[in-house]
Amino acid sequence: MDKHQALLKKYLKGECTDEERKLLESWYNQQVQQESLSDDIDYKSLERHIWNKLDVQENRKIKIRYIQWAAAALILVFSAISFYVLLDKNEVDSSRLAQAIVPGSNMAKLSFSDGREIDLDNIADGETVALDHIKIYKNRDGEIVYKVMESDDTEELFSLLETPKGGQYQIELADGTRAWLNAASSIRFPSVFEKQERFVEITGEVYFEVAKDSKRPFRVKTQEQLVEVLGTHFNVNAYHDEPNSVITLLEGAVKVQSFGKDYFLKPNQRMQTNLVNRSSVISEVSAEDAIDWKNGIFQFSDEKVSSIMRKISRWYNVEVVFAENFVDKRMAGSISRYEDVSKVLDMLELTNVVHFQLQGRRIVVMP
Repeated sequence: MDKHQALLKKYLKGECTDEERKLLESWYNQQVQQESLSDDIDYKSLERHIWNKLDVQENRKIKIRYIQWAAAALILVFSAISFYVLLDKNEVDSSRLAQAIVPGSNMAKLSFSDGREIDLDNIADGETVALDHIKIYKNRDGEIVYKVMESDDTEELFSLLETPKGGQYQIELADGTRAWLNAASSIRFPSVFEKQERFVEITGEVYFEVAKDSKRPFRVKTQEQLVEVLGTHFNVNAYHDEPNSVITLLEGAVKVQSFGKDYFLKPNQRMQTNLVNRSSVISEVSAEDAIDWKNGIFQFSDEKVSSIMRKISRWYNVEVVFAENFVDKRMAGSISRYEDVSKVLDMLELTNVVHFQLQGRRIVVMP
């Protein structure tokens, strides 16, 4: 733990390099998954430092300053100290403590066009399942690796990987392309990619790291758009219940066909398309923020409460209803996706922009 303690000290001083930050993020996420956090860290000092960074602006946006992943996430997950010591105990909704709603986890179903299905939860890490000419291997990180043994009599077989609400998953396709699926998302792909192109269809939110192949472009179809690349990293958010689709490019280049027009993206650009009036806007962004969800973080940047609550609903598999007198406002901030929903709600309530009532698996949103 000495190495990680040293990195934490550098973090507290704001001296971490990008490489050190990424190393610490990787270790942090691994420790959270394994629930093997150390007791050797000075949590109280870390807690004081991070919460001193909390600044509620006059416009009631919550600003949590940290490096890439939330300082709040460090405290809420890293620390053995309860989040509630920071609040007036009289203000804490005790009903939430008794109604722990845990975050999502790796859950998905793999189905085939011939009617067969595989519940991936039933495959142990390191196990291989063979179906005719298809081998499905689940590696030690829980990622599905999809391999195809080509033969002359191979029939075209399509596969559909689906995550439910409260689920996420990652898969390596036969060409080496990797895809991470957020909650309530899907990817449909053929058992063998064609010689001219690699074509997949998605719903929801998926992050791609596309294997390079100059002879076969990789095409991703959503309900309204078509994204074409040769080898690149990009994120597509195309949920049916969202008013906008968002495509963010991290590296490489992409071409997007949207409502009869072609758009071209460069790294650190985002294309946001209003699905109602069919207009698109390309803007400069910090592209890494678009995949904070993959790294275990809720990232809210000047975002409407209604949009935030849709993310929470998908990840925690809860129903969200809005009080009649609710007024949609914007806020910013970040928090770990690995916390119980009660802690996420309490964090959001610190803004005084919004308040919540938890009724079983229903969240009532109030002004």
